[in-house]
Amino acid sequence: MPTVQTRYRYLVVDEDGLGTDLRRGLAVLLAAILDDGERYRGRAWRTLRPTFRVVALDAQGEAIGQASGSWVPTRPPIRLLGLGDVAVAPAHRRRNVARTVCGLAVNEAWRLHAVAILLKTKPLRTVFADLGFEAATDGPFFHVENGARIVHPDWMAASASALPASIELEEGDF
Repeated sequence: MPTVQTRYRYLVVDEDGLGTDLRRGLAVLLAAILDDGERYRGRAWRTLRPTFRVVALDAQGEAIGQASGSWVPTRPPIRLLGLGDVAVAPAHRRRNVARTVCGLAVNEAWRLHAVAILLKTKPLRTVFADLGFEAATDGPFFHVENGARIVHPDWMAASASALPASIELEEGDF
């Protein structure tokens, strides 16, 4: 059986420029892939409006992968971009789609002058380590929940310059 080469097209799209068809395709992709329960859906970064998305399209123009970038409000205020909702349709995995989407998202965050990028991941730790990210479990990032200071064990971060010693995220459950 001959090997079929699938060509992908990648877009970096401002959230306001998604268009109805692409937004619908991404909603279907995310609903099928990202199902971490009602608690996650109710409180995750999805409560923050994405600034941009990196979208992978297959040869037919269907959305088969994506990552979202959102500005995360902090105290003190810094230009912190949160990367999240990285998803690749199962039929398109192991083809460098996630690595490409993540790399383009990181490039876009730096282009937008982020001072730091923060994300939560287990499955993509190697990809993000290759992109210059390190574990952020003993760094400055935290959020407060029910009066307790919380640092997520799966956070990874990269920064373009020195950061304040303590950065409280207004939204940290992601």
